[in-house]
Amino acid sequence: MITLGKRSIMSEEVEKVCNVKIINKNKSSLSIIPLSNYLRTKKPNILISVQHFANVSALLSNFISGNKTKVIVTERSSINQSLNQINIFKKMIIKLLIYFLYPKSHGIITNSFGIKEELSNMIKNKNKKINVIYNPTYDPNIYSNSKEKIYPHKWFENKKYPVIISVGRLSKEKNFELLIKSFYKFREKFNSKLIILGDGPEKKNLNELICKLNLSKDCYLTGFVKNPYDYMKLSSVFVLTSHYEGLPNVLIEAQACEIPIISTDCKYGPKEILLDGKAGILVPVNNEKELIKAMIKIFTSPGLKEEFINISKKNLFRFDINESINKYKNIINETNKI
Repeated sequence: MITLGKRSIMSEEVEKVCNVKIINKNKSSLSIIPLSNYLRTKKPNILISVQHFANVSALLSNFISGNKTKVIVTERSSINQSLNQINIFKKMIIKLLIYFLYPKSHGIITNSFGIKEELSNMIKNKNKKINVIYNPTYDPNIYSNSKEKIYPHKWFENKKYPVIISVGRLSKEKNFELLIKSFYKFREKFNSKLIILGDGPEKKNLNELICKLNLSKDCYLTGFVKNPYDYMKLSSVFVLTSHYEGLPNVLIEAQACEIPIISTDCKYGPKEILLDGKAGILVPVNNEKELIKAMIKIFTSPGLKEEFINISKKNLFRFDINESINKYKNIINETNKI
């Protein structure tokens, strides 16, 4: 595995299963020359890159290296939504590079049909096959209940109030601000607690919002949690409020933990995971009123909660780890024949 930045907790975890090469650069554009040197030295048969900035860098690095390495690019979230976060000149350059470089790759993989459609329109190349492989998120062994009951927080132990949970990086695109504001109004009708698992650049702003709304006793930001499933299994409902996604693993994890889900109908992924609303409630993006209505509906409809959980369980096979591995193997074998 080749990654940018510095060593982290995740680096240590990955090193348990494979070799890790860290390129000490904070931008993928700065990694092009070091990566090309690495490819020239190691001469791998196949390079699989992840996300548009890394994909562009990988394709350019491979060209510079002069290798016959075959590059498979993968997209994990909405390119258009992601590029809206940067200045218009840089956005235009990246779009042009995607348009010209992606068709020259040896394979393209997306993790949802929504991203496939977006990317197909972007490269305007109907002849280039784009494969969809869902994230290999579901492994029954990971989610099996331990013999010992673990209460990661006192709110679960006393069971006095139901707990709403969300998980994700504390960044603007996850829109946790909406969740906290909605929870503030929801609490006027239902005594409950809110736990948000994750860390990120918006942590300070979110903590200030919690204090401003006087929610410090009812809303808790845990920071990074190594095992979120102990929290998720004991929660009453999972809520995702993102502006955009690719195929949010947290929704699949929530399904595996057998809790009902409310999610924004953002691009892309939630609609596919929740089977167009049959396995959870979909609400418009950034709509506080509809989110509160959905939360009330979940808390007042025990039959609906059970229906969502049962439908989710029956459809988790789509995200089974072996299913995804076999599809990757097939694409790698096909690429090797080119």
